[in-house]
Amino acid sequence: MRQAAPASWPRRTAGFTVLTILKGWHDAATFSHMQQDTIVIVSALRRFGRLYSAPRFFGLLCLLALLPLLSLSPVACAWAQTQQQAAAPTPADAALDTAGTAASTIPNNADGPRDATAAVTNAAEVEVSPVEPAAAAEPDSTAPAAADAAPAPQTAPTTQAASPGPEAPPLPQPLGLVATCFDGDTLKLTDRRVVRLAGIDAPELAKGDRKGQLFAREARGQLTTLTQGQQVKLLQAGVKHRDLYGRILAEVLLPDGRSLNEIMVRNGAAYFYPHRDLNPQLQERLRNLQHEAIAERRGMWGFLLSQPVAKNTYLGNKESLRFFPSDCAEAQKIRPRNRVYFGNLMDAFMAGYAPARICPFWPVTP
Repeated sequence: MRQAAPASWPRRTAGFTVLTILKGWHDAATFSHMQQDTIVIVSALRRFGRLYSAPRFFGLLCLLALLPLLSLSPVACAWAQTQQQAAAPTPADAALDTAGTAASTIPNNADGPRDATAAVTNAAEVEVSPVEPAAAAEPDSTAPAAADAAPAPQTAPTTQAASPGPEAPPLPQPLGLVATCFDGDTLKLTDRRVVRLAGIDAPELAKGDRKGQLFAREARGQLTTLTQGQQVKLLQAGVKHRDLYGRILAEVLLPDGRSLNEIMVRNGAAYFYPHRDLNPQLQERLRNLQHEAIAERRGMWGFLLSQPVAKNTYLGNKESLRFFPSDCAEAQKIRPRNRVYFGNLMDAFMAGYAPARICPFWPVTP
């Protein structure tokens, strides 16, 4: 049986340990030696821990208390390096570790093509340059195929592109000679047919006791100047070709191919008048032209939007696309789910709504 150590042995061993370490320390507080200090401490604890547990615990407390104040001498650092080299792995172990690291970094073959494709795609997205405007403007007979492969950047619509072209078929007896104009949206041909410009409405002229609306005479003057004695072509504007009064509903083209409906809205001589039976493409063109006219205050918009009525509130109907003054009694009959509130007159027109015939608010001429 192993003989027990005397009671004074832990104190003597701890004191010997501290004195041995203090001989190699000097009064230098260089922070760069702190790592070597830790190595020496751990090595010393391992060495004494193999023999006795009590001295190791006591020595640990002493070393931790002195560690922040002392630094190792060159002799102690050399001794620590010797201990570290003794604990270094053998060449065979290092070779095994290197082989394991290399094996862990080998990429998966299944992921290789995917990663390569992603890299090529990212590089292509960065390096692709935008199409030059000059090249995009050149006509090309293979334009549909090119559009399917890569859409070209959108450009501002031109007057020629806004015309209906061959998409809208002509009406029966499409040609006619203009004899007179009743107002800014209705004209009469020499064969006595009356044509109503579809999708637009102009201010009403005076009739009987009713006073004429603001800009009504100017609108009729513009239509007369454009069409008087001209041969026009009538195109289908929607499902119905005649209105309740028997007038022909059409998009009217001038001899140069321009749309008379578009010209009147663009000049601010008429406003967009939506209807669910009209061609959606025609309505979209007219709505966009009205936005431009309002923004630039062309024609009647410069006068109308400066009047007191422009600051009033209005109530629209989603079903009929008509709007009323908020104080109109008929407007209160609109179902709540179909009501649209507009803070001013311009908001109602910009939303694509047209004034209702009931409760007129349009300023009149004196």
